[in-house]
Amino acid sequence: MARYNYAHKGYETVTKVEEAVTAFKTRLDNNPTDWCGVKPLIDSQVIFIQEDNSKPIETAEDTIVKSTSKNIKPVRTYQYGDVLSDAEINDLGGSSEKYYNVFAVHDGSNFTHVSEVEVVEKVLQMRTSYAKWREVDKYYDTQVSDGEDSIEINVSNEDMTKYVS
Repeated sequence: MARYNYAHKGYETVTKVEEAVTAFKTRLDNNPTDWCGVKPLIDSQVIFIQEDNSKPIETAEDTIVKSTSKNIKPVRTYQYGDVLSDAEINDLGGSSEKYYNVFAVHDGSNFTHVSEVEVVEKVLQMRTSYAKWREVDKYYDTQVSDGEDSIEINVSNEDMTKYVS
């Protein structure tokens, strides 16, 4: 069993933990697809949905639902393209008139019809959430006396605080 735990993975030595911290920092700086996905808007359209004031009508074969409402509501729908690569996400600068879908890969956050400026903000917010979840600013020594919890140690070879605050 590994003695140290960093970012949900086990390591045998502090040197290996420090190598993992440096590698994780590099990924947090360059690989947004680790924590989010971004898809460009391809098309949008308005569809109309009839408000549901339904009354079931029993038949011998099945139950048929017939709406008694005349109230029709417009709903905008969006179609998005393929997920952008790390390089494409990193190149977003907030100047385009395009819209996107941005979603987190670990916590379920999902934002539709987001401007490029908002994408840049959301990617950074999701990075913080991901870094907090992975606890990138600390590691744990699991070699403790029976009945004790692991010992929490702050990462010292890299400044990881900017990712969790």
